[in-house]
Amino acid sequence: MAQIGNLTASASSVFNLDFLPERFLIASTDTDQPLSQISVVTSGTQLFSITAAARIRAVAKFDQGATLGADVKVPMWLKLSTGRINKQTTINVTNSGAGTESVEAVSTNISAIARRAVEQSINASANATFDTFEALFYDPTNVLRIQVIFANGYSDEYTKNEIDALYAAYHVADADGRLNGLSVIDSDSLGGQIAQVTIYNGSGGATVVLKTDYVQL
Repeated sequence: MAQIGNLTASASSVFNLDFLPERFLIASTDTDQPLSQISVVTSGTQLFSITAAARIRAVAKFDQGATLGADVKVPMWLKLSTGRINKQTTINVTNSGAGTESVEAVSTNISAIARRAVEQSINASANATFDTFEALFYDPTNVLRIQVIFANGYSDEYTKNEIDALYAAYHVADADGRLNGLSVIDSDSLGGQIAQVTIYNGSGGATVVLKTDYVQL
């Protein structure tokens, strides 16, 4: 699939397609993903719902896995599925950039497995447990601690710094072991497959966690 449209500067655009592409590409390469909001709905199922540029950029960096840095040009794509899914899809995005961007969609095969990326808030002085995830992305400012249960049954508690160090030990990361300022927990950390995570929030306010995983349509 070639170009499916354009994004105008500082505006929202809607793409109605008869398929869900594997990868959704904005322009070619740049230091920052220009989107500040993305919603993807396929056959009535909400797949993507991300409402902040930092979280979208963190996912884009997670997906492309190359060397990162302020002066490094990275692919501005988002992975939406494991291959093209031939079902009606609506993609709604907001371009926060100052320029017009081309939009392209490409796939490597036919699939029925879609990626889901949705946000969940953790209230102040509360906690939330996550399992069946690909990765978690969150602002650690008000997080007190994180309990990690590995697939082998072993459990331990991590500080915010330890979580960042765990990610950076096995993945390319930005400053402080984060991606675009967000802490990341990859279920396949290479330090051991992670089965479950509980994030304990402090009293300083809500923490928004972006959870990615895959579902069959």
